[in-house]
Amino acid sequence: MVRRLLSQGCLTQGFDAPAHGQTAGTQTNGFEIAQAIATVVNVVAPIDCAIAHSLGAASMTLALSEGITCRKVVFLAAVCWLSNSLTKFAKLNRLSPEIEVKLRFLMEEKFGKEVWERVSVDRRVANLHIPALLFHDTGDREVDFEESRAIAQAWHGAQLVATSGLGHKRILRNERVIQQAVDFINF
Repeated sequence: MVRRLLSQGCLTQGFDAPAHGQTAGTQTNGFEIAQAIATVVNVVAPIDCAIAHSLGAASMTLALSEGITCRKVVFLAAVCWLSNSLTKFAKLNRLSPEIEVKLRFLMEEKFGKEVWERVSVDRRVANLHIPALLFHDTGDREVDFEESRAIAQAWHGAQLVATSGLGHKRILRNERVIQQAVDFINF
């Protein structure tokens, strides 16, 4: 998507979230990622469009709901409910129910028992007035399609595009998804 945007004369700015890519660390959370987004945006502002994937979409929503501004948003396979994501993470990584309970306890201990509601993306987007285009594969095994559906229903001005056969990561490289996103950004 970045190559396509650059070829059309758009300036792009990307970054590795904490504990991702070239950044230090082995663990992070949505709050740290939202803070990193805010830091980047404060350096390069103003931004025209934000593009985010998975937990990055939830983190971008946190940043937007706390004052970051942009003209449009594109989300791919967006996380809506952190609680669901934790359950999926535990299942995909074959963690025992006891480990999942411990992870929930640690989350609540670190961020408070209300953490699950504080980071519910569908609640936060209800107050955003930015056009949004969401893509999500109906067969995504990491983040349920219903999470993007809930976001789209709660977000005035959001459109959801369902894909099939792309899963959680291939959606990022799909030519049709890229073209639709670029068309939306440039419209």
